[in-house]
Amino acid sequence: MASSDQTPLIALLYSDDCSVDAEIAALAAHFGAAKYRVAGFVQHARNRPGYSRCDMILEELTTRTKFEISQDRGPQARGCRLNEDALLEAMQCAKKAIEDHDVDLLILNKFGKAECEGRGFRPLITDALERGIAVLVPVPLKNQEAWREFAGDFAIDIEVGEQVTFSWLHGVVMRSLCQGPAAVQQYGSAS
Repeated sequence: MASSDQTPLIALLYSDDCSVDAEIAALAAHFGAAKYRVAGFVQHARNRPGYSRCDMILEELTTRTKFEISQDRGPQARGCRLNEDALLEAMQCAKKAIEDHDVDLLILNKFGKAECEGRGFRPLITDALERGIAVLVPVPLKNQEAWREFAGDFAIDIEVGEQVTFSWLHGVVMRSLCQGPAAVQQYGSAS
């Protein structure tokens, strides 16, 4: 993966039993309110009565377009239900946003199974970095090895835990936007 020394790629590593959707949505709203131009996605879960798993909906941050990325495989489905066609459509919407707008920060909902297998948002991450756009992406710990293979030494990994507060994370992202990745390294680790 190519990256600029000045373009931050920040991974939020989180345990498989927690969700970071609300925190990512709060960060996206905060940076948008602070007049940063933000593109990418926040994820919303929609519960359906009688179904064992919730539906995943991605909301693109520039257009507010919503993409249902879950396949309906029946109420008892347990395995991956990702609709890769819908994910590709969502990615094209975000790609257009970073092409058409002077974006400061790309926020993604997750480095998930599709990305681990070489698909999904990988091209979008690379495109953003090549354009000098900072990238923030949550990475489940179970996907950490695939993330490391993809990101190499370009990423700054932050493990989400009790000590990672919204204000701390805001400070890390602000420093990366203003001063580049070296400032984030100096800001320290929360774990």
